[in-house]
Amino acid sequence: MGRYLIVNGDDFGMCHSANLAILDLFKNGRITSTTIITVAPWAKEAIKMIKEQPELLRAGVHITHTSEWDTYRWHGFLDIKELQDEDRMFPKATADALKVDINLRIDEAKEQIKWALNQGIEITHLDNHMRTCMDHEEELLKICYDNDWGYRFHEEKGYSDKAIEFLKDHDVPVPDYINYNDGQIVSDNKTYESHAAMYKHMLHVMPEGITEWFTHPALETDELKAIAPDYRIRINDYRFLMSDEFIQTLKDENITLIGYEDIKRIRG
Repeated sequence: MGRYLIVNGDDFGMCHSANLAILDLFKNGRITSTTIITVAPWAKEAIKMIKEQPELLRAGVHITHTSEWDTYRWHGFLDIKELQDEDRMFPKATADALKVDINLRIDEAKEQIKWALNQGIEITHLDNHMRTCMDHEEELLKICYDNDWGYRFHEEKGYSDKAIEFLKDHDVPVPDYINYNDGQIVSDNKTYESHAAMYKHMLHVMPEGITEWFTHPALETDELKAIAPDYRIRINDYRFLMSDEFIQTLKDENITLIGYEDIKRIRG
């Protein structure tokens, strides 16, 4: 079958630094997909970027029910009190979101999807920020099936049995692997050298089939550092994807970059 890689830039719309990085990576052919946090403060800028170059920026929706940082936060489109903390923002932890009735979580998810469609963009796929629907993933898969969208899913990642059963009977484009890595090399999440070594190893051991990497690229700015405790990871994601060693490793390993919209075509 060959080796195919979807590089998804998560958190499009999260902040200006992330938006600029994702746009730059698309323009340079380094990523093939992104997903928007539609409830985040810079989502409208992300939409503007997509609409200016729709043939280049292929985007899905990053279904979100959490707002995990201390000083930079967001809430849902719907006024669902069960999905609010004391600041009337989304809860910080996945565990708290999972306590909320799945029907309420899906109502909010549908509103996020509706917002994106109302902006006039095409949606390629869905994925789920911090896995806040992991107990009922089949509900998001149903939405994807009804709309012929892809979905980030792999049964080895601990998704629900109902979701796995749904996929047996419904053709939803999903990757064969997500962030495939045999665990031999792990980044220290601080230095670029460690991060690059991890990614090059992941490319080297990547099996045949379709793999998705979900990355969180962002430019190194004061804005990013003030927002995100994991800013070093985001900066190093951007640096590696923009590097010559990323492109050279793809060539050496005979790996082809694709998007979610290509999955059905490749599988025939």
